[in-house]
Amino acid sequence: MATAPIRLDGRSGGMLIERGNIDLFAVALAHGQPVGARFPLCQFSPGDLILALPAYGTHQVIAVGHRDNAVRPLSAEDLADWPAAERRELVERWIGKLAASVFGDGPSWPEFAGQPATSLDLPAQKHLYAAQGVAWVVPKAGRLRVDDSGDAVEGLIPIAAGLSLRAETSTQVELLHGADALAHGLEVLDPFHRLILSALAGRVAGAESSRRQRLAARDEADRRSMEGD
Repeated sequence: MATAPIRLDGRSGGMLIERGNIDLFAVALAHGQPVGARFPLCQFSPGDLILALPAYGTHQVIAVGHRDNAVRPLSAEDLADWPAAERRELVERWIGKLAASVFGDGPSWPEFAGQPATSLDLPAQKHLYAAQGVAWVVPKAGRLRVDDSGDAVEGLIPIAAGLSLRAETSTQVELLHGADALAHGLEVLDPFHRLILSALAGRVAGAESSRRQRLAARDEADRRSMEGD
């Protein structure tokens, strides 16, 4: 992999890092092309999996490799053929790093923490976090929302790190094992990926606005300096 940025949208499957580190950045789009400053997210190391992301109109995530990187491209079929335990470990590491980069770390003492293969009754306005690693959550009754955005949760979604779900009403949820969740294919990650991109929207827009203000201030300072001469 060259050090030139690679967009993660417009593709399927992913890539396995064989050598070197890869940094992820969010960047604004103008007319479909990356523009402006890069908003740093997280770094992936050899043995890590980087997955494709859906398209998003205003911004996208790019991967930037270090010198002498090597990656192995993987199709969705390649990933589906991997042993379930290995696929779960790689995908959950991807989820955990991405969630932590956008939502921060989870609290030391969460209100409710989900464990696989259990059911939970969440009182209204209480928050659910992953006990450790990734929790795969399915709402069964009541109304559940993503705490950061307020978006309604309609089906299976993974949570990790500081990404939490809030019960709008008294809500019952089921928590799945990662291998069982991923048995339905990588499409189960679509709601999580869309959530990540949505959460990044304001941050990328803010970073781009700050960049433009700095450029405008510098141009104004240059203009005044020339007028003073």
